[in-house]
Formats: sequence, C-alpha cells, structure tokens
Amino acid sequence: MILACPLSASGETGQAEPSSACSQLFGEEDEHKQNMKHRKKLLISVQEGEYCIEVLHSADWDTPKEVAYVGLELVETIVDEKSGPQALIQVSGEIDELECDPGTYIVEVDDSIGDDTRVLAILEDFVLLEENDELKFLKTEGTSSPVWRMIWKSSWKLLKSRDSSRSVHQSSHRRKSHTKPPRRGRRR
Repeated sequence: MILACPLSASGETGQAEPSSACSQLFGEEDEHKQNMKHRKKLLISVQEGEYCIEVLHSADWDTPKEVAYVGLELVETIVDEKSGPQALIQVSGEIDELECDPGTYIVEVDDSIGDDTRVLAILEDFVLLEENDELKFLKTEGTSSPVWRMIWKSSWKLLKSRDSSRSVHQSSHRRKSHTKPPRRGRRR
C-alpha cells in the first residue's frame, strides 16, 4: 500500500512506500515472523493511559530510553484499528551502504530496524522498540517524552501439590472435651 503522507516534519507531502520496499533496513518476511513470535512471548500489552504508558511484560526489561538514529526520523504514527498501527519513518541518504532509496516508509509492528532492533508497538507519537534486549523508543518531533510504567508478570505458575485448604484428618464429629479423671488418693 502506498500512502500520500507528510514526508517530513516541515509538512512536505509525497508517497510512502511499504517497509518491504526496503527489506535491507526493515527486514524480510521470515524476520517479521520471528519478531512476532518473540514479541508475543515477552510483551503482553502496551496501554496508553492519561498519565503514562503501561508496558505489561514477562521479560527482563527496564524503562525504555529515547533513541535517535542517524538517517531515520519518525514523522508520524497512525493508530487505526482497521489497518493496524503504522509508523511513517523518513529514511535519508545518510545511512552508509543502504541500497534503499531515501524516502518515507510505512513501518508496522514486528518489522525490524537494522540488524538488532525490532518494532514492538506503535502508539500515538511513539514507536516502542527492542534493541539488543533493551527497550527504546522513537518519538515524533516536538513530542515530550512519556512516563513509562513497567509491569512485570511471571511467565510461569506455581502449582499446589495438594489442596491446602482442607485438613488431612477432618472429621464430621466434634471431639469430646477431655476432663481429668478424679484423683484416687493423695500423693505423698
């Protein structure tokens, strides 16, 4: 799909290409499938709230850090339930050895950015990334950095070995209270 879109923050318009038009930078289809499997294993959800962005995960991740790449600019994000979230990323000619044409590309969740970065989520004005097992984010120009709330959830469960709510020797009869037998004589 080719979209008419802004090509830069200055408002120039043009057409955006799908990320597959630059697979050298954004990855091949098999990489996208591996990225999706990895994301589904570790990332449970990302929710934009009124005061923060909540990341529910089962990985060993710290709070995401802002990242800027030479030759890449996040121009806009499109969060649409019908087509899914998309990010428009401007690629300039500043990236050495890149065989793709400079321009704007439509990036989606599970795309790659380079060899070691995967797109985990696309939110309004932000793209959440995982780079070498660390969370990073891109933001559109002029957007303030968000507050992140990291919520860890274990990926495994403890099983009870037996029903601990029941006593081993439950009886339906009440025990009689024991009374001491009367003494039969004095001790001396």
